[in-house]
Amino acid sequence: MDPDAEIFKAILRPGLNHSGVQHVHVVCRDKDQMDDFYTELSDAAVLQGSSGFVSTTTCLFIGENPYNLFKLILEAVTLTTVPPVRNVAAFLNSFRKSIDALNKPEEFVTVCLKHAELLRNVAASPFLEHLFHGFGDEWLSKRLRIVTLSTIPWDLILVSDEVSPSVLHTVYKQKTTVEKKHIDADVMRLQYKALDEDAPEIFCQGFAKFCVKNFKNNTTDPHHLLFLISKVAGIVKDKTDPTDENFKKDVVKNAMHGLKDDFVFLKVDNSCLETVADPVNEIPYYARFVLVAAYCASYNRKTSDLRYFARERDGKRRTAHKTKAETNTFQETGPQTFSLPRLLGMVCFFMSDYLKYTDPIPDIQSLINQLCSTKLIVRTSSDVNLQKPKYRCEASYDRVVQVARSLDINLADFLESDPSTLTAAMPLISLT
Repeated sequence: MDPDAEIFKAILRPGLNHSGVQHVHVVCRDKDQMDDFYTELSDAAVLQGSSGFVSTTTCLFIGENPYNLFKLILEAVTLTTVPPVRNVAAFLNSFRKSIDALNKPEEFVTVCLKHAELLRNVAASPFLEHLFHGFGDEWLSKRLRIVTLSTIPWDLILVSDEVSPSVLHTVYKQKTTVEKKHIDADVMRLQYKALDEDAPEIFCQGFAKFCVKNFKNNTTDPHHLLFLISKVAGIVKDKTDPTDENFKKDVVKNAMHGLKDDFVFLKVDNSCLETVADPVNEIPYYARFVLVAAYCASYNRKTSDLRYFARERDGKRRTAHKTKAETNTFQETGPQTFSLPRLLGMVCFFMSDYLKYTDPIPDIQSLINQLCSTKLIVRTSSDVNLQKPKYRCEASYDRVVQVARSLDINLADFLESDPSTLTAAMPLISLT
């Protein structure tokens, strides 16, 4: 019997009588396996005709406030944005209303909490222990089931056995989806697409295949590889023709060997400030994630972070009704400063959602410093303030849109207001 199928049955089994909330902790190899587990559990619920449904959220933005977990669970149940929850009574009341709205008395919900290792941030609060014990509410214990997903075993996340004494431990065996074999073909397709955007260097498929073979241990992402191979083509073009299938392999190999980590991941050419001929490829691949996150931090209110960056990305812009007084006017008044922890949280969200698990991750602080050196991000706090540095994004909207597009990110999905509509919204001014 498939061990994964058995654990799915255990999670979805109806009519369980627990002294607390049923809790299963699943150790996954990486984020992709967390996604795979949630998908397979959801499919199993449908195939088994389970009376419960499965939803998911992430612990990335719990922070140190345990009540943020209330909000995340309720949003996973209702699939809508909910206001902050201030106490246990409000949580229980909202949860009961959400279940009653389903019009199925036997209905229960299984919430998958990804990146559960971040629950350590609220471990000092008795709230977490009370949650897994169902707050002493038998009705809640029958209606809520929690699956924590992490790369770390539960006993290493929370040392105390009292937090969730009946937790069931398991390891997800499903293999991560195999990467595409023909990565060089993907790189070539991206290059053809980039030709309309003045790609810096062009190369033939044989050149791409040779470079991919040498770079594949570092990354398999076609966008990242396009950036790297274009750099190699620029280095060797005076010695061999990258567009010729009979290029000199020894020359190319030496060029790739000469690329240092600081060049591949961190180098930013200051000339990108003086010319916009190639505003994207002048920015290193990983630094692009930091720039997009910095722009969102500068042009979104802090109170909107949970709405945009804590829930699962569904390809749709997340919006909520805002009164006139609540409308974000940062696009009109200019970028706002943001803290380093807030920026790191957004960078973590983007990288966890848009990077492959095989991609190496460089030092994020180094990337921030590099972007500061180009004035795309500026540090607004004193240089001696090492504890709580503040930053502001100075990059233009048009440039960040292009950078985000190179990462397959639709920037508008993560902004409260769309700057592209600002001109149309402004009153016409007659010149006299």
